[in-house]
Amino acid sequence: MFAQLLAMTDTRHLDTGLIDGLLAAGPPAVRAAAALAIGQVGREQGMPGAARLRALLRDKDAHVAANAAYALGLLRDSASIDALAEALTPVPAVAHEAAWALGEIGAPARNALTRALGFSNDDGTTIQLLLASAKLRPVPIASVRRYLSAADPAVVWAAAYAIARQRAPAGIRDLIELERSPRARQVSRPGKPAIPAPYDTASIGAAQIRAEIARALTKSVAGDSLGSVAFSVLARLAVDPNAHVRIN
Repeated sequence: MFAQLLAMTDTRHLDTGLIDGLLAAGPPAVRAAAALAIGQVGREQGMPGAARLRALLRDKDAHVAANAAYALGLLRDSASIDALAEALTPVPAVAHEAAWALGEIGAPARNALTRALGFSNDDGTTIQLLLASAKLRPVPIASVRRYLSAADPAVVWAAAYAIARQRAPAGIRDLIELERSPRARQVSRPGKPAIPAPYDTASIGAAQIRAEIARALTKSVAGDSLGSVAFSVLARLAVDPNAHVRIN
């Protein structure tokens, strides 16, 4: 069964008969692989399977539903935005992939992402939503800003990353203020895997936050109004104890 799916994805040809059969009768691992394969054949070939993937977002097996969300992200299917938004809340494993998928869809999913950032209360899902929002142009600073004061340093890092990735001018003052705050100076809480795969690390904390701040503070973004303040921040970060911060 797995060999058939591999052959299908290698040839970039959606075999609906194979997929339907595996989804109907296969064990959970096979059904999850079949859902993923719909996205892996590519957008042009896989789009006829998007409706099936939307239905699988409600599958009782979380692995199947999560793979369906991921596959919809591979297809960048804007018709699935509402279904992916509904998948953000019930099961964290599915919600994380749904957030990623919305980020892959991009601009058409802006409203869904900003709405979700307004009510997210799960740190792992919030992190994925922030990382997804970093792909939007422009970054929705008003929705991201509130998370710069979050209790979890990994959430603060994700918010800083969203601003720094595109060096969004509207968020530069926020990052300058963040550098002065205890959140950018505190020691990481050991053993807390706040960021879900593929961002799973217990070491995310103040140093990574400072690294994002350093990355964002360029002359073109700070401009004349914040240039001198930004330079002072960079002067401190240039002698930071953490090498990655100094490099940035």
